[in-house]
Amino acid sequence: MKKIYLTLLYGMLSISLLKAQAFLSQNNTVLSIREGATLFVDGDVLIRGTAKIYNSDTLSFTGNFRNSSPHEGFDTVAHGMTRLLGDNQRIQGSSITTFHHLECLGSGIKTGELNVNVNGKLLLNSREFNIDRSTLTVRNQAIDAVQNSTGFVSAETPGGLARFTNTNAQYFYPLGSSSGLIIYRPAFFTPNDASFNIFKAALIGRNADVDGFNRSEKAAFICDIIPAYYYNFYQNIGSATADVTVTVDPVTDGNWNGISHRKVDAWIKTDSNTISSFGTLVTLTAPKQSDFVTPLFAPAFFSEPFGTLGNDTFIYLGSSIQLNTYGGSSYLWSPTQSLSCSDCPNPVASPQESTTYSVLTTAQNGCTYTDSIYVEVRKDIDQIDLQIPEVITPNADGYNDNWVIRSLEQFPDNDVAVFNRWGDRVYQKAPYDNSFNGRLWNMDLPEGTYYYVVKIKVSGEEKVFDGPLTIVK
Repeated sequence: MKKIYLTLLYGMLSISLLKAQAFLSQNNTVLSIREGATLFVDGDVLIRGTAKIYNSDTLSFTGNFRNSSPHEGFDTVAHGMTRLLGDNQRIQGSSITTFHHLECLGSGIKTGELNVNVNGKLLLNSREFNIDRSTLTVRNQAIDAVQNSTGFVSAETPGGLARFTNTNAQYFYPLGSSSGLIIYRPAFFTPNDASFNIFKAALIGRNADVDGFNRSEKAAFICDIIPAYYYNFYQNIGSATADVTVTVDPVTDGNWNGISHRKVDAWIKTDSNTISSFGTLVTLTAPKQSDFVTPLFAPAFFSEPFGTLGNDTFIYLGSSIQLNTYGGSSYLWSPTQSLSCSDCPNPVASPQESTTYSVLTTAQNGCTYTDSIYVEVRKDIDQIDLQIPEVITPNADGYNDNWVIRSLEQFPDNDVAVFNRWGDRVYQKAPYDNSFNGRLWNMDLPEGTYYYVVKIKVSGEEKVFDGPLTIVK
C-alpha cells in the first residue's frame, strides 16, 4: 500500500480530524491539534528539523514515533493525550520526547529506545512498556499519575520507571518482565516526608546469580533469597528516606517474609519488614530506607536467630566445658575429637589443646547456620584465676543470697571451706556447688567478716585461693 505523507512547511495547521498512513513534520512547523480535535495517523509519526506538535486534545498513531528535532517534540503548553494504538510500537530518534498524557493501547510491546518523559498521566492499561536501559520519567507528582490494569514497565539495568514525588504517600510502580516467563510484580515507594525527590525502580526478571550477585553471599539468618527476580531501586534526586515495598505471588514464588538489600559483597537484612497484600500478591515493606547507592533489593526468607554459640572462652588443662547451641532439628559439630557427641546441641568438650569448634545447625524449616567458638586451653596452673566474690547478702531477696564462685565448675576436683575470725570452720564442701548461704546448722551466721580457703587440683597439681568473705544482711 502506498504511504501518504502530510508535510507542513513554515507554518501552522489546525487539525480537527485527520487520517493518514504517515505523518512528517519538518522545519519551523507547528502542528496544532486544537481542543475537541483528533489526529489519527495510520503509520509513523516523524518529527525532524525544528518542528514540534501543539497537542491540546488527542494524537493517535499505529506506527513508530521518531523525534529527530533538537527539542522534546511537543509544545509543553498544550496538555493533550498521545495514544499508541498499534502493535510493537517504538519511540525512537535522536532527542528525548516529552509527552503530556501517554496512553498505551493496541497490542504488543511499546518500547522506548531512549529516555521518555511524561508530564501528565501514564496510562499503561494492559500493555508492556519496555524502556530497556533508559528511563521513563513521570513528572506529575500526583499519586494517581501512573495507572494500569495488568500492564507494566520493563527495563534492564540501569533503566527503569522514575517518578517525581512531593508527598508522604504511597507511589505506585507497575513493574514486570517478559524476558522469560511474563511476571508482574509492582513496587511502591512511600517517601517519609514531603520534600521533592525522584525515585526510580525496575524489576530484573532473572536470578541475581546470573548477574554476579551471588545469593549464597548473605548475612546470618537470611535463609534464602528469591531466585526468580530482583529489583533495582534508585534515588536520583533528593535525600528523603522512604518505605520500599515489593510484591511476591505466594502461589508461584513461594513463601518469603522480608526484603534483603545487596551491599558490596553480601545480601543483608533490612531493619524490619511489614507483610500485607495487593490483590492476590503479598507485599513486603522495609521502612525508612536511606541507602540506594547499591540498588539491588529482593524478597527473602528470614529466620529468628538460632544455632549461636556465644563468646570465646577458656579452660585449664584437664578440665572440661559444656558447649551449648539451640533451635535446630539437627546438629553437626567439628572437629569431633574431644567432644562427648557430634550431633547433639550441648556436647561436653575436653580438649588437650586450644581448639575452635564449629557447629552446623539445621532448623525445622530447612534453614542452616554455622557458628564457631574458640576454647583456649591454659596449661599452666599459675594462670588459673577464679572470680571469687568477697561479699554475700543472704536476705532472701533473690540477689546475691548464695556465694557463687564463677568458673569453679571447670575444676570438679575442688574443696571449699569457710572459717570465722577464731579459725573455726563454719562451712565445708567438696566439690563445691555454690550452695553456701551464710547458714550453719540451719541457723543464720552473724554478720561480719569470715575467711575462705578454696583448693583446686589440675593434673595432680594443687592451687589454693584464700581471702575475706563478708556476710551482710
